[in-house]
Amino acid sequence: MIERTEKVEDAEIAFYQREDLNKMANKKQFVTAAAAFAVTAAAVAPAMSASAAMPVVKLGSDYVRQGNLDAALDKKYHGSEIHWYKSSVNMNKLGVFQTAVGFVKGKGIKVEKRIRVLNYAQEVVGPKEMLVFEKGEAVSGIRTQPVKFADRVYMKPGSWSGIDTSKVGEFMATFTYTNKAYGTVSKSFKYKVVESAPMVSSVKLLNAKELEINFSKPVDASTLLYNGMLKDGTVEIDHIPDAQRLKGLRGTLSKDGKTLVVRAEKTFDGRYAVLASSKIEGLDGKALVPFKEIYTFEDNVRPVLNDPEYLENNRVKFTFSEPVNVDSEDELEKKLELKDASGAGYKVDVDKLSWDGKSFILDLSDAQFVAGKDYKLTLVGLRDFAGNFISPNPVTKIVQKKVIDAVNPSVVGMSSSKPGYLTVTFSEAVYVDRYNHVAKITLTNGEIEADLDDNAWLDESGKVLTVRDHSFIGQIDVKVSHFRDLAGNYGAASTKLVNFTNDEMAPTVTDAKVEVIDGKNHLVLTFSEELKHGAYSDGKMYGSYITPNGVEKKVAAWTDASYYSKNQIKTPISDLELGNYSVKLPANLVKDVVGNESLEQSIKFSIVSSPIEKEKPTFDGYYFQEKDNSTLYLKFSEKLDPSSLNLGNFLIEGKAIAEKAVFTDEDRDVIKLTLKEGAIQTTGKYAFVIQNIKDVVGNVMDTVSLNEKFAENDLPGLTSAVLTSNNVSGDYAVITLTFDESIAKYSIEDGYEDFKVLVGDKDLSKSATVTEIMGSQSNQVQITIDRVLTPAETAQTLTLKPGAAFEVLDLENNKHPLFTSVNIAK
Repeated sequence: MIERTEKVEDAEIAFYQREDLNKMANKKQFVTAAAAFAVTAAAVAPAMSASAAMPVVKLGSDYVRQGNLDAALDKKYHGSEIHWYKSSVNMNKLGVFQTAVGFVKGKGIKVEKRIRVLNYAQEVVGPKEMLVFEKGEAVSGIRTQPVKFADRVYMKPGSWSGIDTSKVGEFMATFTYTNKAYGTVSKSFKYKVVESAPMVSSVKLLNAKELEINFSKPVDASTLLYNGMLKDGTVEIDHIPDAQRLKGLRGTLSKDGKTLVVRAEKTFDGRYAVLASSKIEGLDGKALVPFKEIYTFEDNVRPVLNDPEYLENNRVKFTFSEPVNVDSEDELEKKLELKDASGAGYKVDVDKLSWDGKSFILDLSDAQFVAGKDYKLTLVGLRDFAGNFISPNPVTKIVQKKVIDAVNPSVVGMSSSKPGYLTVTFSEAVYVDRYNHVAKITLTNGEIEADLDDNAWLDESGKVLTVRDHSFIGQIDVKVSHFRDLAGNYGAASTKLVNFTNDEMAPTVTDAKVEVIDGKNHLVLTFSEELKHGAYSDGKMYGSYITPNGVEKKVAAWTDASYYSKNQIKTPISDLELGNYSVKLPANLVKDVVGNESLEQSIKFSIVSSPIEKEKPTFDGYYFQEKDNSTLYLKFSEKLDPSSLNLGNFLIEGKAIAEKAVFTDEDRDVIKLTLKEGAIQTTGKYAFVIQNIKDVVGNVMDTVSLNEKFAENDLPGLTSAVLTSNNVSGDYAVITLTFDESIAKYSIEDGYEDFKVLVGDKDLSKSATVTEIMGSQSNQVQITIDRVLTPAETAQTLTLKPGAAFEVLDLENNKHPLFTSVNIAK
């Protein structure tokens, strides 16, 4: 490479020599032909000779910064332009001095300069694959990109221009890396903006009581939760291996709609299949991508008591790092101790324990407590729901009695916008007590508790209370009392004459239409007004319908009303035929908020098609084997077609080795699979494939491939029974039983009649004591008789039969099959 470079340089020098000499020849016409010939000969002589004859000037050394070789090379020498041969410098050769070679134009002078190339950025490598962004979402995670330097590729932070996620499509954006020392490089890349469906991005255990599920996009709370509970079929959590689906799951969705905290009725401890279905929808109505994974949950983290917060007058709030296992304020008080500096004790008054067990309020309003004085609160022996003690145990905190706010709240307005509803506006946010009560509403005919669990709700400010009751009719005096602010100050009772609009109108159906809900036909009834939630009655709707073939038939269908929206109910009609229906709804089907019951009403609707359910069944991700190691229970997401019982649908190491497959009940979503005896010869992990599973409408489940542990299910077998000793001097006899594999010692216990020995047709235990113990080998059992068998007895046939408590197991708990009898060799 060096030799070639030198030749190129010398050739260029020779070229410029020729150019200079030609110019001289043009200026001097008197040059003789011989002289011209000599010049020409010199020009075409070997390049090395021409170069060697030229004078060389060495210039001062310098560094090449930011990859800018031109900036490091002199432009002129004594006023004449320098032509540099850039091929003489290797720009990827760092840390050493190199010699740059040039030629002073018109002077016939060669110049050299020692330069040292410093590391510099050459180009942006950028992302290997096209960047994909979500429509409307902020872009993150792309600030650092690979940039090629002279020595290697580095991940470097830079800036992007031209990225816009407001529209779906493919666009161009430019990444620029700039640095004073290393230079600036840019490159443009194509990126894509998509509007995808929400997905489950992560699942993690917060504590034994709570699980956190994160979504890639905000989800619609109304498709996931109802009254703080998870809707059926949205998020399901199944315990493994007992196939138990957890019931009573509560859920809390974050304000941004991306984080769901699931609270268990009991606890999370062990293996679970976590499933989230397409019933959950994003804010744009797109269904969640179905999710299913198996997790092992175990809580070994001890709860911590945080420092006190003074949010209320004379009350102190304490928060735990996770829910603690205590049922009531009284129970918590037993674990608390309160003393002053002198050691004097005080009665502990827990005013409120939060419903989730994460916090409590300590009441110090009693006159015995002095404002500003330190009191030591000690908590001992408290555990979380996994049984972990609080850390440290005991834990102590210093508390004081404080007045935070001395201003009392007041009622600033009472009104009614529609029958059955009272709106109360307070001067400030009001307190919600341990029973979720906010205030007491007194009317001339009784009292109403404003209960957030039943008949009331607060707005986000905590200042506007809405109460619903059927007695809010007409012009009546309303008294609001027993309310307090967040600091604990009670407000004065306030009375006002409120004009409630009279409502004696029964709710009526204004629209009836058939909608497909969860893949099934439902009749959705829209009423003229808001309905009292939960006040729905089952009843028979009756009438007639005309089929598409023109045949008129009678209807005798029961309604099964349930909530759909504030003024709508739904009832399943998937069993009804196609046709045009004219029916009457029963009276008292629903009630409005003031208790008016609906009347009998005629409606019409049409069923024009039966929905085709397209959701594939899924394997719920767990199974277990019974004691015999041959029975598996496989749980699926829905009712299956009988073809799912084909034995070829279940392969272990590529072979169908089951002898029977049946459904466990009419739900047909659990298959009991029985393996052939001896199908698994050695305990270990095997490739287990489940395929060709169909639901009742023909949707085929995706093939499931697992690597699961199977226990050996080769049943032990008795190979011989021999009278091995009839010891006259020892006065005993021994029968040795030999099996084809080792026997579990715990299954051979004296006192349990696994075997019965017969002499002829007589039970030997009637005339002797027969005992059983393990033999000298792990695959042998020894039956001992406490006397010698007589010659008359040994002359008869000796027979071994299963005893009343026969249960002989191998080391994998496989049970020896029941047998009729075996002759004992003598």
